Amino acid sequence: MRKSLAGDGTVRSTGSGSEERALRGGRSRNDGLDLLRSFAILLVLVSHFGGGVTYAAGIGVPLAVFVPGYFGVELFFILSGFLIGNLLFDIAERDVSPRALGIFLLRRAMRTMPVYFLCLMALVVIAPPLHPSTTLPLFAVFAQNLAWPFPEFWFPVTWSLTIEEWFYLSFSAFMIGATAFWPGKGPWIAIGTYLFVPLIVRLLVAPDLGWDDHIRKLVITRLDAIAYGVALAGILRKSDFLNRRAIRCFAIGLAMLFAIAAYWLLVIQKWNIDGYFWRTFIFNLTGIGFALVFPIALRVRLQPGGPVRQVVLAISAWSYGLYLVHLSILVQVSTWLDDGPVRASAALLLALLGSFVLAWLLHICVEKPILSRRPRQFSDAERSGPAAPTPA
Repeated sequence: MRKSLAGDGTVRSTGSGSEERALRGGRSRNDGLDLLRSFAILLVLVSHFGGGVTYAAGIGVPLAVFVPGYFGVELFFILSGFLIGNLLFDIAERDVSPRALGIFLLRRAMRTMPVYFLCLMALVVIAPPLHPSTTLPLFAVFAQNLAWPFPEFWFPVTWSLTIEEWFYLSFSAFMIGATAFWPGKGPWIAIGTYLFVPLIVRLLVAPDLGWDDHIRKLVITRLDAIAYGVALAGILRKSDFLNRRAIRCFAIGLAMLFAIAAYWLLVIQKWNIDGYFWRTFIFNLTGIGFALVFPIALRVRLQPGGPVRQVVLAISAWSYGLYLVHLSILVQVSTWLDDGPVRASAALLLALLGSFVLAWLLHICVEKPILSRRPRQFSDAERSGPAAPTPA
């Protein structure tokens, strides 16, 4: 029996027999992926709330506070690519068709868009943008940072979601189309294109433009961030090379990530990076570093029913809502940070607790009901039978 990972982080069995029947659809969570997702959102929270703490303490926001947030978002990108990559490789093996592409995109939309637009509408009512006539149309079509910086500092965390949405749409269409013309090679042609082209675009960005606004947060310069996750999914399906060397890969990956952080903090010593190498290749090195961590992470098994697993599952399940709401809440209470340690502490605690409560409500009331109604990518016959031949 062969297993692959569905787009929601569950393990899907594609074999047959008693185990397949017992799994009834083959779904069981992968603890390692939940752990990575929880770690990613905690890095982002540490960055933003840590910035609030240092600001309230009168020491500004040091670079050491920003850097964890960078790594947290990059880990989210690799996770997204890895999960959808497995599903897209399944499609490439079983059903290369417009129908399969449509189902894939519908499932992605049902996963990300309802909570996004709900938060967007709530923010319009509670704290509208300064220039709604120009800002809101861009946010409505995920174009707020397509090839230009944000029109204003409003709902700023959505820059990464915009990159993901455009990747889902463009890469899936390209990969499935390429596979229809070049069976077997199509997925790798698409992966190679998405790894190479954004790097070239980054190299063409004028060196005097800000690294954060004009490189890190633009869709056209960052689509390769998710492509590394897709490439990892394909490599792990095709070969056991990384799995056989999982511990070695883990050590190399961690060493790369720590080296990036150390060089950034000790040598570069500022957020807006100068120099073509670090302005462009820092993303490639980070993506590869995180990808090398995955083979060992996929082996992680937490004690069933244990408190650690319950906490990890909860944070993982709420991570999308947490990511979308936490900074907007923090911005709303930020004026308290100048009102002394008591009010500053109350503001940070209120924002943190409010973020978790709101994320929990979004998960229970919005995400779960909608996700339960998503169409299946494959029928029971397609899942339990042999892979459908790829059309020539």
